[in-house]
Amino acid sequence: MARVTLVNLNRIQVPPIGPYAIDILGSALEEAGHDVGVLDLTPAEDPMEAIDSYFQKYVPDLVGMSLRNTGDVYFPSFLDLPNKGSFLEEHQMLISRIRMHVPAEKMILGGVGFSSNAEKLLKRFGLKYGVVGPGDALIVGIANAIDEGKSIKDFGNCEEGVFDGRKSQLARKIKRKFIDNKWYYKNGGLGNVRTSNGCGMSCSYCIEPTAKGKGFNTRKIADVMEEIDQLVAMGINDIHTADSEFNMPITHSKEVLRAIIARRYPNNVRFWTYCQPHPFDEEYASLLAKANFVGANFGVDHADPEVLKSLGKWFGREHIANATNLCKDNGIAVMHELIFGYPGDTPKKMFETIEFAKSLDPWVIGVVVGFGVLNGTKLAGIFQKKVVSGESLDGFYVSGEPLTDPVFYADPSFKIPEIFDELRDYVGRDIYRIMIPQMTSKSGENNQLVGSERVMNTLQSGKTGAYWYHYRNYNSVIEQSVPAVMLQKNK
Repeated sequence: MARVTLVNLNRIQVPPIGPYAIDILGSALEEAGHDVGVLDLTPAEDPMEAIDSYFQKYVPDLVGMSLRNTGDVYFPSFLDLPNKGSFLEEHQMLISRIRMHVPAEKMILGGVGFSSNAEKLLKRFGLKYGVVGPGDALIVGIANAIDEGKSIKDFGNCEEGVFDGRKSQLARKIKRKFIDNKWYYKNGGLGNVRTSNGCGMSCSYCIEPTAKGKGFNTRKIADVMEEIDQLVAMGINDIHTADSEFNMPITHSKEVLRAIIARRYPNNVRFWTYCQPHPFDEEYASLLAKANFVGANFGVDHADPEVLKSLGKWFGREHIANATNLCKDNGIAVMHELIFGYPGDTPKKMFETIEFAKSLDPWVIGVVVGFGVLNGTKLAGIFQKKVVSGESLDGFYVSGEPLTDPVFYADPSFKIPEIFDELRDYVGRDIYRIMIPQMTSKSGENNQLVGSERVMNTLQSGKTGAYWYHYRNYNSVIEQSVPAVMLQKNK
């Protein structure tokens, strides 16, 4: 039996997001017979003191650390905040503190944020080993090797110290007990569950296929339901899907929905999800409603055909309209996420897209200007090509070590920062339902940034569910605002 400590490095407390990976990895390790300890740094008032206190009492054979995000990927943060929206400096301090107690030879780093740029981040943090993609099976294999008297380097093949878990099996029979899920629900308003892993799409700016795996690795329906049962038994009544896109693959998603419907959960158990506008049909919308899915956040991105093509999207305006209308017809609140400034985009196309979104009357529209340029994406490839060729980097905003520290892009036709004021003037009274970026990245009354005063006020008022939902009406609760069809027990 190996003694394994799992560490959640995430320090974002507004909103606090439950480190689901800790429950997954802890379950896999315990099932294999290993001793599992957890150090969750999100709730810690003093993370350095928490690290010292833990490791003075507990000496592990292996430390697995989860790095969820390298930064907030919100352009105004780059322009407004001293750290330019990066979390790396804080992560560096936390990891360095852990290294005062545990040698690097016994530490392994993983998580989506790490997986997006594994080799560079290992070097940045002075570590030797990491896992790209799901670590469900790999961490068990490594713990087994350690139990046999071997070291991390003796386990399997790895390149530059990086193990690739993107094609490995997902853990089964997850026990939602290794983190305090009830604390996260009380302070963050949401639980989470994974029905699949990875993404089969190739959006030009997105790291999901690189970080999680190219394709959709679906989970057993029974395993998903057992997890939901555990969360509901704890009193967690708002559950958000943790998939890249819940409606892909749609056949598997429909099976999950049928299983939820068959469970006949109480009326107050609500579900929230991320989806793409296509595939999306009448049967799917009906199943979402019957399963008590209250809100769907659509990654619409844009509505201009040429920009959508450049973004790597596979849908058009007709699909966006279809999915939105089907949700509204079934009493499901809709958010449109729009992002502008990709190469070839223009303010004119942006305003036309906002008008199109408004015409569909979703519950909320979220607007972002400027793309985070993340290693391994097509947009990062454009940046690297320009650097090598010596071409102008006009439109790119660079800090520190490019593609490790924050880099952003906004087409030069978007005048920065003037475009933020133009958006505010353009939106006018529609500000009540359209979130726009502002230079005051944390204190802006309508921003969607982690750590924002708006989200903090929502959480402190005791509201639960998706944060975007409460933007439109701060003084309402879900039961007062969502169409009645969503609040009735589906027979």
